[in-house]
Amino acid sequence: MKIKIFIILFGVLSCLSCTEECGVTSEPTLSIQFNWRSPKPIFTKIRVVGATKEISPQGIKSSTEAAYGDLHLPLNLNESQTTYIFEQQGRTDTLTVFYTTNVQNFRRCGYVLEIVKPTTGRTIFSTFKRVEVQYNGYYASYQSGTGGGINVQIAEL
Repeated sequence: MKIKIFIILFGVLSCLSCTEECGVTSEPTLSIQFNWRSPKPIFTKIRVVGATKEISPQGIKSSTEAAYGDLHLPLNLNESQTTYIFEQQGRTDTLTVFYTTNVQNFRRCGYVLEIVKPTTGRTIFSTFKRVEVQYNGYYASYQSGTGGGINVQIAEL
């Protein structure tokens, strides 16, 4: 009797673990991380070039986990680049990220938008001194736990 219950329980658990995870269900974002050794900048205004409104401080998603960035900003999904203008006391900086969008159809998940590194040309342009960019696919990154999207590390202002 115990063996029957064990076999049934094992079968049910095996079936439940076979479902495919479909990844992030929100729009892709730009995740910005600042050097942890220096104080984080306090921006008075952040704008996206071409947007009708500037980003309000309440609209900037912050994260307490360093792995997911210090700021999360929207990407322009109608273009292959997004330019941000960061204003702080006495200083204005720009950051332009370049990307390619791919729409993939997964059998169980439907259509998934992937933001990937451009095959030619620049990946980033900035007035910040030391900047690195990393592209993480949403579908693959969900399974690895990295969060997906575009991650930018600003090592020096």
